[in-house]
Amino acid sequence: NRFAIKKFACLDLNCLLYDAEKKFAEMLRIIKNDAKAEHFEQKAEKRKELINKYFLKDGLYYDYNFVDKEHSFLLTAASLYPYTFGISSDKEGAKKVFNLLRQKYGLTSTVDFESENKLQWDFPSVWPPLVYFEYIAFKNLNMQEEADFVAKTYKNNVEYNYEKTGKIWEKYNALTNEVSYSFEYQTPTMLGWSAGIYEYF
Repeated sequence: NRFAIKKFACLDLNCLLYDAEKKFAEMLRIIKNDAKAEHFEQKAEKRKELINKYFLKDGLYYDYNFVDKEHSFLLTAASLYPYTFGISSDKEGAKKVFNLLRQKYGLTSTVDFESENKLQWDFPSVWPPLVYFEYIAFKNLNMQEEADFVAKTYKNNVEYNYEKTGKIWEKYNALTNEVSYSFEYQTPTMLGWSAGIYEYF
């Protein structure tokens, strides 16, 4: 139900916090505040340790249910965040995630699963901000073939639908190459991340 999320420590959030702590430390080193820099470096290293302790199961990263002491059943594109932010360098794990999320027109935000209604970050959507993190993850691991797949399929999504509709869209469908729709709302046009990630590639 909608309250179940309250049981979970979220993988993506903790990876983003790890990255923020590392960046705080880096900036503090630049302004010669070494004591505070060391504080954030220690926090980052502790968070990295805990991410690998609680979120990792059978070589893959999942959200962790800290109430029931179990991992989420759902593998998502967030499972690549540890490789994006340098928490893990396990190519085998990253390749498994790639293979589980790969569809003809990109990596989906989640694996397919039974659901009455398709929600915002659901299968088979390709989300531009996730596309960026996926690409960086594979680049960090020198997995150029996988990085190229992510970039090329996203560019194709944008160009195909722009030629068809004259617009850039919030998200795309990894199965059909069309604009992706969900139960919650009508897909909006021209979000900054959609154009920004296209421009980046």
